Amino acid sequence: MADDLQQAAAGVQEHIKGAELNENTVLAAYIRREGAQARGDTWSLAKHFRRQGYSFEAAARGAVLGIGGAETGGDRAATDEVISLHRLDLASEPGAREPDPQALEGPPIEPLSWYPKRYSPGDIDGDGAKKLLGTPNIPLASVLVRETAQNAWDARTFESDVDFVINMRLLSPEATDTLRDICFPETAADVDIVESMEEPIWALEISDRGTVGLRGPTRNDLSVPDGTPTNFVDLVFNLGGKHEVAASGGTYGFGKTVAYKASRLGTVLMWSRVHTETGIEDRIIGSSIGDRFDMGGYRYTGRHWWGRMIDGHIQPLIGPAASRLGAAVFNKGFVGGETGTSILILCPDLGSKSPDRDVPLLAEAVRWHLWPKRLEAREGDVRMNIDIQLQGSSLQVFPEGLTNPHLDSLNACLRSVRAVQDGEDVPDAFPPVLVEEVWCQRPLTLLGHLALQRYQHRTIDTFAEDIVPIEEPARHVALMRNSAELVVKYLPALPLGEPGFRWMGVFKPVTALDPVFASSEPPAHDDWVPDGADDRWGKTQVRVGLRRIREIADNFAQPIGLPDLQPGSRGSVAAIADALADLVPTVSASRPEPRPSRPSAPGSRKPRVDVTGQAMGPVDEHGDRLVALELLVSDADLPATLVARGSIGVDGGSDSGGGDVEVIGWSAERPDLELVSRQGAAATTFASQTGACWVLVRAKVDLAVDIQVDVVA
Repeated sequence: MADDLQQAAAGVQEHIKGAELNENTVLAAYIRREGAQARGDTWSLAKHFRRQGYSFEAAARGAVLGIGGAETGGDRAATDEVISLHRLDLASEPGAREPDPQALEGPPIEPLSWYPKRYSPGDIDGDGAKKLLGTPNIPLASVLVRETAQNAWDARTFESDVDFVINMRLLSPEATDTLRDICFPETAADVDIVESMEEPIWALEISDRGTVGLRGPTRNDLSVPDGTPTNFVDLVFNLGGKHEVAASGGTYGFGKTVAYKASRLGTVLMWSRVHTETGIEDRIIGSSIGDRFDMGGYRYTGRHWWGRMIDGHIQPLIGPAASRLGAAVFNKGFVGGETGTSILILCPDLGSKSPDRDVPLLAEAVRWHLWPKRLEAREGDVRMNIDIQLQGSSLQVFPEGLTNPHLDSLNACLRSVRAVQDGEDVPDAFPPVLVEEVWCQRPLTLLGHLALQRYQHRTIDTFAEDIVPIEEPARHVALMRNSAELVVKYLPALPLGEPGFRWMGVFKPVTALDPVFASSEPPAHDDWVPDGADDRWGKTQVRVGLRRIREIADNFAQPIGLPDLQPGSRGSVAAIADALADLVPTVSASRPEPRPSRPSAPGSRKPRVDVTGQAMGPVDEHGDRLVALELLVSDADLPATLVARGSIGVDGGSDSGGGDVEVIGWSAERPDLELVSRQGAAATTFASQTGACWVLVRAKVDLAVDIQVDVVA
């Protein structure tokens, strides 16, 4: 195919304008050689001839000369008769031009006008505009999901849930023709979007409903009263405009450039339906960010828009024509009086070999960055319904009946932080969630709340491993904004010592300090950078907050003063009990007697038992779990006889347990808890030949357990 293109292009090199050699650039060059422009009916007819199998030369001459005739060599000859027949064939193709029945109603839609931005003082060029996003710490797919979903969330109406749909789709020939002929019919020779569209053309359609849409004025040069929404100009025209909505996730508008970065052409088409003073209004406008260029003796920034020129200003196409044009191009329309926005990203490229392979990246990004939006709505708020599609077919991003232990823990932690910050008690959860206040001492300020939870590890399937923002073993705090509940980043800390368990956490600042933490975020909103805060106190609060979060999380995972819980390390039975105090079951034992402070006579030291490891089995159908503790006996003659007793731990002492806690056996080697029998008589005594052994305990999963181990003479 590449060799054929090179051969076909050899005779029309001087007419090739696009930077890339493809089917469209070569065909357009042949049309130019015939003295015509690759636009409108000429372009559509030439493309039709190519689909019928004609050579580039035959297709171009046939489209330009029409019935007047074209005699050419090549794989087929374009005779007058065949050209005439194909003109009739093209005109009669069902749905070839405007496939949606609604688009057939009303007068013809005039092509949109092209407005390239000419340089004026203070302008930033297209290359600079795309760099405003900075260098995010997360993949492009994650940035795109976060930014577009948060924009939708900030625009929610609060009257119904937000529906957020991402659909990777192949455009039909009819939709492609509409884009070329009406939406993007005119550009400069060096930025020809039409010729850069290789067929088949992929597009990424991102839609939100249950939102207010791109409302407000459509010109950014006119002053507006305070409190007037400016959604349209903020998204379409302005760069870096600060949000005035206190609960919004995006503090500055730089992040919106991600939609252009996700397009190989740097081009998007936006369709929005809004409420205005005169009723519901549809709006459509095209936009592109590319390289700067020269034209007609002037320099241009590389920023472009396609719409209607009114009083020298580019404006969106509005009203019924916009509704019909949107229906002809977009997959998702508007039902009844609903409002919202749809964005079509042309020729998307998120880093995979093909756009359809980008869909798993988007799905995994949704899992890790939008889970707070799916949680049950707080009073007075709504939740987000999320749908990821390939060619209109939905992926099961959050399958019913299947759980993700990491996300389950994050959900439990977020519920707990919400409750505490709403003045309520921490809700019951299993395993339990610990909520800590995070303070700055100078000046004394409550910064926020940190919730932490330990849980049993389970292997999970992923759509795209490279998109998962945490690494194993899971031991991360989701740093979140307060009202917007935007996941800024996952902050790693120390892991748990027990290989079978993980922990996760959530931190949210208090409402009053949310703007302080927001001000420290880079354009991609993917970090808290203390030096980025607005003032000295803000820098201190963010810096101290991050340090205290890490300290609390580290102490939660590996408490200060307790032994390293890695297998093979030594620690008292009581220390292990404290470390596992909120897991299931909780294990404790009497503390060993302290060693004498001065040398003792031989044989005067009391025998001691230390724990050097532990293991936990799964919970069975009866709500029981097996726990094994690795013991090491010292200061005792061997073989040593050990006696273990189990009881329920209660405040101020213990209870016999009534059969809910039972020592069931011993092992000289690490036992396989999946194979250990849970039946039979209890074995509370064991003769250790080496001083090392394992004691096995069966207990109800929701009980705190005391284990007393003694060495008997």
